[in-house]
Amino acid sequence: MLSEVLLVFFIRSYIMYFYSLSKKGIRDVVQHSNDELNKLRGIPVKTLEEQKKFINLRYPPSNWSFKPSWGMLKHFVIHIIIFLMLYKLVVMFFIWTGWDLQLWHSIVVLIVGPIIINLLLQRFKLQKPSDITVFFK
Repeated sequence: MLSEVLLVFFIRSYIMYFYSLSKKGIRDVVQHSNDELNKLRGIPVKTLEEQKKFINLRYPPSNWSFKPSWGMLKHFVIHIIIFLMLYKLVVMFFIWTGWDLQLWHSIVVLIVGPIIINLLLQRFKLQKPSDITVFFK
């Protein structure tokens, strides 16, 4: 049971991440900020303005504040429904295939999955090498 829940959390989070990257505007912003960060990383000694620009690009400031509303409740319920549907699909898939999912299977997927996804995103210049694969080079 825990192994299916971990797998569904992994699948749902990456589905939402890829959905956000599927929008051209967001993808262009990510690629542009990565290009700007690469230019700033190439400068050996940065001025104060360049350091501020680097920090603002790397960790963009947000004006987000928590204001509860009924829309948030609707959003939360939709995410719960999506999670339950994915959970049911994963359980049905493993029943259909006859594969008994163990906890160590989920742990391996949680470790190897993000590495593979980051390698794919590096191909499209949407991700920097910031995972454990840096140590393998």
